[in-house]
Amino acid sequence: MAEKQIPPAYGLATSPEGHSLRERASFESSQSLADPVDGELPAASHPTVALIIPFPALLCAPVKKDVKIPPFVMYAPLAAPLKPPAEGEKESKINKAIRKWQKEEKQAREKGTGFKAKAVGLISKGMSATKNSRIEFLVRTPNKKKLKELRFVYPSSWAATDVQKQFTDLVKSAKKGAIMNGVISTCLAPVALAFDTLTFIPGPFEITAVWSASSWKGAARATGIANRITSDQLPISFSPNNSLEALKFRLHELCWRKVKAGTVASPAWPGGALGNVKRGPELASIVLAVLREYGEDMDDVETDLRTISEDLERCLKKAVKEWAKAVNKAMDS
Repeated sequence: MAEKQIPPAYGLATSPEGHSLRERASFESSQSLADPVDGELPAASHPTVALIIPFPALLCAPVKKDVKIPPFVMYAPLAAPLKPPAEGEKESKINKAIRKWQKEEKQAREKGTGFKAKAVGLISKGMSATKNSRIEFLVRTPNKKKLKELRFVYPSSWAATDVQKQFTDLVKSAKKGAIMNGVISTCLAPVALAFDTLTFIPGPFEITAVWSASSWKGAARATGIANRITSDQLPISFSPNNSLEALKFRLHELCWRKVKAGTVASPAWPGGALGNVKRGPELASIVLAVLREYGEDMDDVETDLRTISEDLERCLKKAVKEWAKAVNKAMDS
């Protein structure tokens, strides 16, 4: 289906090319899904701050009531690039591999030409495409030792009714999907490795390995977060913020373009104190400002505006694709 064009008042800015994946993902798929929680957790010096951006309301009630349509996007910031170890300090193989990949990806993005740049770019896109938006969010959250408090921030105009229950339900469903993805990708790994060996072109095995590791890691995080929420062991809060209206509008634009006419209302920029429509790095600046305002440790977060804007756009588009698929299924009679 051809995508609808945004009205001139809401014209889309051209997104920078390239994708970035700087998550501190584990390359081990042997994590325990139980993810037990320590009895006494020290007070958090910095909370983990994440964003909730709601999808636009449907103009008509779904025909199929049993189809679950995600209510919102969860976005966690990219981690800052890993730093080389201090002199005399031993570095784990995992961190070394992540640092190498981050360097390769940065060089490929800056150079933009040549076989190696294209190969790295293709692998990066593939790695980004293998996880759904909920698993990707969970992979970015800290492990149980670092996750002491979770603060969600959402646009002020959103009612946020039953938001904690909706969040818990999404986490539980993400766990099921992550386990299934992990099983599938683990089974595909030997085939992908053989393909790599025969063709001498890196890609399938790396993508499969990262998909598998991220899926199992996402499942473990989902289990740990869900268990702690239901047992009141994880302090969690939801706060409105007017700045996020800009992200809500951008998500509405993407949704409106992806579904059939008449499914959702046309996006309308609220203006007023928000000023003009925000794009790219301006949205990235809003993300950083909100994270800082609510107490995120900025030393652990990527702060390059271009990188953040690319990542945010990619994550929103991925979530919209999942949302639109569910909406179309629910609307089909």
